[in-house]
Amino acid sequence: MAVGMNILQLPSILALLLAIYIAHLIPVCLFGLPIYWIGRKRVQWVLTDTLGYIIPICLWGICTYFYHPDKAFQNVSEVYVIGLSEAVGLILRVIIGKHANQHTVARITLYLSCIVAILMWRLAPNLDNHY
Repeated sequence: MAVGMNILQLPSILALLLAIYIAHLIPVCLFGLPIYWIGRKRVQWVLTDTLGYIIPICLWGICTYFYHPDKAFQNVSEVYVIGLSEAVGLILRVIIGKHANQHTVARITLYLSCIVAILMWRLAPNLDNHY
């Protein structure tokens, strides 16, 4: 826990993290799920696919918390871009299908989503000063 954090703040922080995680899944559900439903038999889904929806947002959250704690709540819009990158990864998995090694393609889409998460953390400005 951060210095000066009260234990009573923990439920509200956990609720905020859950809300951010759910918000990041909105683009995945809007753009990725229809493609997944259409091409679900073309791809052999692996554990790395599931991790692709957890690791990038956790990576963004850890980087933001520890290295840019001054970023404002308005920067939560960054999670939508991370969700879009995950949806694009899902679409690529379906397009590539069984033409390539499934584990390799899943790892590549995970790495690309992680790179997008790090770029969003690093390159997005603090939106608190822009209003």
